[in-house]
Amino acid sequence: MIRSVRGLALLASLAGIYFLAGKLGLSLAFVNVSATAVWPPSGIALAALLAFGYGVWPGVLIGAFLVNLATAGTVATSLAIAVGNTLEGVLGAYLVNRCAGGHNAFHRSENVFRFAILAGALATMVSATVGVTTLQLGGLARWSNYGAIWLTWWLGDAGGVIVLAPVLLLWSRRQLLRWTPVRLSEAAALLACLLLVTEVIFGRLSPFANQNHPIIFLCLPVVTWAAFRFGPRETSTTVLAISGIATWATLQGLGPFARYAPETSLLLLQAFMGVTAVTTLVLSAAVSERREAQAALRVSHDQLERRVEQRTADLARTIEALNAEVLKRERMGQELRQNELRLRTLVESIDDVAFEFDEQGTTLNIWTRNESLLPRPKKELIGHPAGDFLGQESVRSFLEAFVRVLQTGTGETIEYSLDLEGGRRWFLGRISRVFSANGSSGSICLLLRDISVRKQAEESLRNLSRRLLQLQDEERRRMARELHDSTAQVLAALDMQLSVVGGQAARLDPRGQAALQESFVLAGRATREIRTLSYLLHPPLLDEVGLHSALEWYVEGFSKRSQIRVELQIRDELPRLPHEVEMAVFRIVQESLANILRHSGSPTAQVHLQCRPGEVVLELRDQGRGMDLQVPGNINNHVPIGVGIAGMKERVQQLGGRLLL
Repeated sequence: MIRSVRGLALLASLAGIYFLAGKLGLSLAFVNVSATAVWPPSGIALAALLAFGYGVWPGVLIGAFLVNLATAGTVATSLAIAVGNTLEGVLGAYLVNRCAGGHNAFHRSENVFRFAILAGALATMVSATVGVTTLQLGGLARWSNYGAIWLTWWLGDAGGVIVLAPVLLLWSRRQLLRWTPVRLSEAAALLACLLLVTEVIFGRLSPFANQNHPIIFLCLPVVTWAAFRFGPRETSTTVLAISGIATWATLQGLGPFARYAPETSLLLLQAFMGVTAVTTLVLSAAVSERREAQAALRVSHDQLERRVEQRTADLARTIEALNAEVLKRERMGQELRQNELRLRTLVESIDDVAFEFDEQGTTLNIWTRNESLLPRPKKELIGHPAGDFLGQESVRSFLEAFVRVLQTGTGETIEYSLDLEGGRRWFLGRISRVFSANGSSGSICLLLRDISVRKQAEESLRNLSRRLLQLQDEERRRMARELHDSTAQVLAALDMQLSVVGGQAARLDPRGQAALQESFVLAGRATREIRTLSYLLHPPLLDEVGLHSALEWYVEGFSKRSQIRVELQIRDELPRLPHEVEMAVFRIVQESLANILRHSGSPTAQVHLQCRPGEVVLELRDQGRGMDLQVPGNINNHVPIGVGIAGMKERVQQLGGRLLL
């Protein structure tokens, strides 16, 4: 609904124009005072609804109500007729918007037909049916005249929609006028011909005046001229001009239609002008489409010529570049052969072993300076499957990696051992896919490096770490025993002596009593701290009742000391595990919670422990800051980590497990 001042002014203007046009149309009513064969308001209403939107319907309703109320009938009949007129316009606008291109209905010939059928023929039946039925029910017409009144009403509304609405819609669009002197001269000639033809058909000075010969067809060349040489806007304007002149002349008793009664004359005239309007608008739209197609064809032709010229120039440059590329490829071929020779010499000069396989896994070439790294002579391996040089335990993992490289194109790293003449040797291999120069699939390359020395060093390092952890646990056990058996006993004796002194506290002055009381507190605190420290170094519960109780004791004490709420969850019944396993789990929990306290800043922590067949799963979580994002999830990667995490990793690896962050 339009509510702005500008909108209200538009509604008022529309209602006023509708009222004046309606009074003009009803002045030509003959069969009934409310039914006329000339009804311009139907075209005005449809054009307004299409141009300004459905929100202007109140202006149509008000104008229709006032024009009917000022003509004949009661408020009720006038309102009913006004509702029918409004529904006609709204329905016509909806159908045109939905099916005929809306405001642009006159630029395509098929849309012109749809406009004429939907808005000109179907929608106008609503107003005719509602209006005539209202007249009958209101006692303003006889039922015997229902058909004649309905036909008059329908033709009048259809004529207004088909003849007047296109003119209003086309001229309401802001279209740039390009009137050259030649075009202005042609327009003036068209106007002169229009006046001359209408004078011949309808004029008093015509040789055919008062003879009413059927020469209305003489106007067809004029509207055809407008359709071919101008456009839909000028064509619809020409039709409207002829319709206006013909209507005036027919009412004056002039022209081919004046031989009949006034009502019949106007009905025939409206039918003729409606058919003429639809025909010429379709013709004009078809001509416009043809012009657009020709313009598009000219543009396409020009573009095609430019593309041909461009492609010709591109082809010449391509041929020139191709010649240069051929020479370049020849030079590159020579350089490639030289590089291949240098590469072969380089590969054969190093201690590593390089294999080349085809996609079926057959060995194509082997390069190495040290054939002692091969299980058999090189000539016995070439032409055989890739797995022939591996031990049985390594074939499966190698073939799986080989298939993944074929499928993904991404390199894979493998590690395996072989029993050679000098003993067992360890190798680190990298499987990569080699592509040809044109990007097509080539071969598979395997580069092997002897890492036996590194493996021996790693084994020695693991043994050393294992021994260090054992010494660490033994030292903790010894320190815990010394604290319990020595320091704790001294503190107990001190507490007993303080108790003896406490018996004589009454003899001391207030200052001495306060010092004695503080000594009791300090001795008790020292005893508790020594006991706690002894238990943390080596909890006796771990040996006596097992891991479950030891973890519950430690978690409870840690929560009290650190104010971090720790949730311990041990799924199912936890059996007694080997001592080294229980000790490793306890130490990992101890170290992890200490890291949370020192580094995380989390107010909570969760410890989940689960014993499955053949394995123990320990998971610790917190809500703190976490580690650097550069540290990946696999702790086995070579990433700098803290001493605590390294210790946990070593404990887990000694038990054949994995530590993941």
